[in-house]
Amino acid sequence: MDSEKLEELLGNPEDTHLDLKAEVDLDSTEGKLKFTKDVVAMSNRPPGGYILIGVDDNETPCMPAGTITNSKRFDGARLGGLVRRYIEGEVHLSVRVHELRGNQIVMIFVPHHRDCLPVPFSKDGQFEESSKNRMGLVFREGGSGSARAPRTCDSGILTGRTSSLNTSNRFARSPLRACRRCCGKSSTPAN
Repeated sequence: MDSEKLEELLGNPEDTHLDLKAEVDLDSTEGKLKFTKDVVAMSNRPPGGYILIGVDDNETPCMPAGTITNSKRFDGARLGGLVRRYIEGEVHLSVRVHELRGNQIVMIFVPHHRDCLPVPFSKDGQFEESSKNRMGLVFREGGSGSARAPRTCDSGILTGRTSSLNTSNRFARSPLRACRRCCGKSSTPAN
């Protein structure tokens, strides 16, 4: 999470492992849900990735130095707690605020979930003007933004993460097999 990594990331366009945000509103419910969706999508895409706040879609830093007056606002534990309110499972965030060429950039590393199972939303998140995040939805980062994961993830892996398995579902009997289908990793899923 050093300045060399930041420079490397700034030289790349937004993709499945890099999300650029000019700003993030962590005060409104809508802003919190959008941030949570972005973190969950990044966590569900192996090997994880980076979210850069203060960088526009043209890969240009756009948050002047001094904009972030309270760095505790971007504390990894605080942001992780915000995300965990809406998800089933855990997400660990590494966060660092950098100053670069007269601008501030918040660099967030979101690792892929350690047991290779997707992180679903655990409760509905709604706000007045736009979309809803529904309980059980799984998001994966997909190029220009997050998208709902393929049906195999929700139907198989989600049932593997709940306490009451539906054994008639072919994926519920083997969440690891479904995980290999989505991310290609081989690991032992958590119970």
